[in-house]
Amino acid sequence: MANSIIHFPIASHFNPPNPLKTLPSIPLLSPPSPPPRSPRRRHLAVKCTGGAEAPKPSLEEFEKELSIMLSRKGAKVNVMKDGIVFGNLKAMGPDVTVPNLESLMLDRRIIYISYPLVTEVAEDVVAQLLHLTLLDPKATITLYIDSTGTTLGDGTPVALEAEGFGIYDFLMLLDNKIRTVNLGTAMGQACLLLAAGTKGHRYTYRNALAYLRDPQTPTTGQLPASEIFLRAKEAIVHKETFAELLALHTGNSVEDVAKAMHSSLYMNGEEAVKFGLVDKILSKDLSLSDIHKEDEEEEEDDEDENKDGEEYLGQCG
Repeated sequence: MANSIIHFPIASHFNPPNPLKTLPSIPLLSPPSPPPRSPRRRHLAVKCTGGAEAPKPSLEEFEKELSIMLSRKGAKVNVMKDGIVFGNLKAMGPDVTVPNLESLMLDRRIIYISYPLVTEVAEDVVAQLLHLTLLDPKATITLYIDSTGTTLGDGTPVALEAEGFGIYDFLMLLDNKIRTVNLGTAMGQACLLLAAGTKGHRYTYRNALAYLRDPQTPTTGQLPASEIFLRAKEAIVHKETFAELLALHTGNSVEDVAKAMHSSLYMNGEEAVKFGLVDKILSKDLSLSDIHKEDEEEEEDDEDENKDGEEYLGQCG
């Protein structure tokens, strides 16, 4: 008998119900935020979160990014390796679009520290400070700070304490007036940079956080005892140095600062003023635009002095 396939009719009432139709509708979770479009910011974001692999974007990527963002062809812009445009943007003419936010702020003599102080961030900050002081060794430089220092927010170390000390030492060598502003968070080494501003020109928001704590050391794992001892000794030296420098800028004793660090002291705006980290709290009566008007007044005074000097030289000639 030849093989044959027999088809059995299946009634519709034998079809099982679709379980998905009986489930209530579940709202989909929003997709994770995409990585930063800028190669420089994407690189820093990976480094600051402790990523294992963070290949540095090439100069060609930065040049391509800036060439797309420029609105006028043939605009001459000096591009550094970190994608920062150096030079007076006003001199480029009104038709040129500012390539990136960092360039716009740098033209207004503003440096924004918004990442943990890993090596790349420290290099950026020192390079911008050097550029601004070479442009004008007397004009005010503003540091906006929203950084967790050399650690992440949970205390995980991502950088050496020496990175923060390096920025601090360079600040102390400048003749410029340094204005510091705590925009949100200043932890550890970022707290030292906040206090290192020129007295009378250190600001914070009322609910901004300043956080003092002992330096953190990376996990030791299977390191030999001698290496663990050296790391612990290094952390103690860093704590002593940090306490001495912060005591110098806040007016507190070294013992009081060390005690505050040991107890992990959290401070809001008012408490930071009392501790001596900052001088004033920003509010409606004292806004960011108000403190930047001081720079415009200083520029006008400098222009008047230059005009008076030129007139005097002209009379002498």
